[in-house]
Amino acid sequence: MRKLFKYLTGLLPALLLMTPPVWSQSKTEAIFVLQDIRGWFPGIYDTEPQIFLENAFGAGEGGPHERMYLKVSSTEQTSLGQAVFLTEWHDGAKAAPVKRRELWAFSVDENLRGVTMKRFPVSPRGDFSVGSVADILVNSEIGEALPCPVLWFRGQSAVHAEPIDLACDGSLHELTLGEEGLWLLNKATIAAGSLVSGRTDRIHTKFFRAREMECFINIVHEGKPTSVGMDGRTLINPVYLHDRGDSFSFQTNESAPRKYVLMLRKAMWPSRSGRNFVPMLMLWLYRDQISVDTIEGSAWASADSGRVAFDARGVGARCKIPTRAN
Repeated sequence: MRKLFKYLTGLLPALLLMTPPVWSQSKTEAIFVLQDIRGWFPGIYDTEPQIFLENAFGAGEGGPHERMYLKVSSTEQTSLGQAVFLTEWHDGAKAAPVKRRELWAFSVDENLRGVTMKRFPVSPRGDFSVGSVADILVNSEIGEALPCPVLWFRGQSAVHAEPIDLACDGSLHELTLGEEGLWLLNKATIAAGSLVSGRTDRIHTKFFRAREMECFINIVHEGKPTSVGMDGRTLINPVYLHDRGDSFSFQTNESAPRKYVLMLRKAMWPSRSGRNFVPMLMLWLYRDQISVDTIEGSAWASADSGRVAFDARGVGARCKIPTRAN
């Protein structure tokens, strides 16, 4: 009996790794998971707010996360799934080149009572100018499905995913998608054909959902009064920035131009006491470069505000949600 108990005890972990996850949701709930994904997934995302807080408080044992920008667009490639999206991954801010493209295809699986997701690499045929999702796909090769598909299930206020085969050494180990954004935890990544360990501190890479805002900049030229007319100031309007750490560098129209950087960021306020650790919309104007020592002007608003602005010492800026024409 003891031998049988030891045998079963040793076998249980292996069986758990071999068994696909079965979640306590019905087939109908799986349909709602797909609806949530359709509603939440398309959009633009940036990891800058996570890096902002890591710089303020320190990073985990895996070190600071890398800056990444993600654009997700719906496609008509329904032959791959019930809902298919083109994902474009930038290593850096949105101005950085696209590092890779993938199609993420979602379908309801009634047997697993969840939504399966497969990833397909998208490789461009040479250099081309892209103007739409259709342009990208027409000028690209869609490869075979990448290993380790995942299963999405419903949580209280988000949807979550894990590999269908928990023993699979795929790159994506845990995913969470909600109104705030997309959280990813890499179990492993493939580099130069070899499997490389992912983060050991289990801190997800946090892609925060971004809103595009329309900004206006006003800089009074040096030696001029703040009441000077149009000839004595630099006006830039409009500038479009997203609210998750996007920035715009420019210089004034003076004989000796001055350089500035405007940054827009929605993130948690880095309160060390914790009493003011709340989400805020922040607008910063820096002289020459982004640094706490070069701030020329700043403003704060509630995170859900559609407008943030400041006007101080001859410099001013404003960002607002663009007004859409009917």
